[in-house]
Amino acid sequence: MQALTGLPSGPAIVLCLCVGVRLAQEVVARAPIRVAYLGVDGSGYIVPVDVLSCVLAISGSGLSMGFFWTPFTYIFLHGSVSHLVLNMIGLLAFGPQLQRVFGRGAFWFVFLLGGAIGGIGWALCNGFSSLVPCVGASGAVLALAGAYGVLLPRDEFQLIFPVPLVLKARTLVAVLFALNVIELLFVVSQTAYLAHLFGIAGGIGAGLWLRRRTPHTPIFS
Repeated sequence: MQALTGLPSGPAIVLCLCVGVRLAQEVVARAPIRVAYLGVDGSGYIVPVDVLSCVLAISGSGLSMGFFWTPFTYIFLHGSVSHLVLNMIGLLAFGPQLQRVFGRGAFWFVFLLGGAIGGIGWALCNGFSSLVPCVGASGAVLALAGAYGVLLPRDEFQLIFPVPLVLKARTLVAVLFALNVIELLFVVSQTAYLAHLFGIAGGIGAGLWLRRRTPHTPIFS
């Protein structure tokens, strides 16, 4: 995979999966098939945009019905092309260097664990009766950012928007966390800010655990 894309295998596989699943979502959404399921109390129902969302997206109601795989599968679904593009930019910003320095297994450990923590934390805060689904790699990507800030805190990132600025990795993670807290409190949006915050926290925790094992050497490679 690295030879074909110029990327380490982990980020390359995630990129291919997310793009492939998004294409599948576009195809399935055009099919004359819709899915509706009752909530745990039988009082309501939800009609997902596509069948894949019903099976793979995470929600409190889905977890209560035994959809135990969704904390990992929701990561690869996206609500729009712009949603996908933004998450893949974040993936490419943090993922390749983490794998190069700490190994392929460490990349997957942070990405999947952080994504799962983000999704489960979001679903628990919404409640097991909630029918609202969550999709997207944001929690997992921000977990990579959180781990990056712990493992490679002095690395610098050149920001272009909203103003040109150079930030160290640890400072960038603090800014990302603060921005999501502010948006959670003051912005009315369908964005799952709680998943972002839980993802960052999960990534920081994973990074601290990895740093205690073997600093700056490949882990689980």
